Amino acid sequence: MLETLPSEILMLIADWLPVTTLRVLSRASSRLYAVLVPRIYRTVSFCAASEWALNVLDVDPFFRHLGPSRAADYLQHTVTTLINSFCY
Repeated sequence: MLETLPSEILMLIADWLPVTTLRVLSRASSRLYAVLVPRIYRTVSFCAASEWALNVLDVDPFFRHLGPSRAADYLQHTVTTLINSFCY
């Protein structure tokens, strides 16, 4: 049923859902995946156990499981990047 809705409506619904739910929904079909990935990666958070570790922040390990070319595919949707020295 969700797949029959226009992309614009799906994005409006996605704005009200937590990212964890969007990740689950994006696995339901290739269409939902294509529509929801930009919303999932709108905000990317990096955190480290210490402030010192952020001095040498390397983005590659965060996306290693996706393969070398996939990181750029996802990061193109990022509007906000949060960098925290302590993970909660």
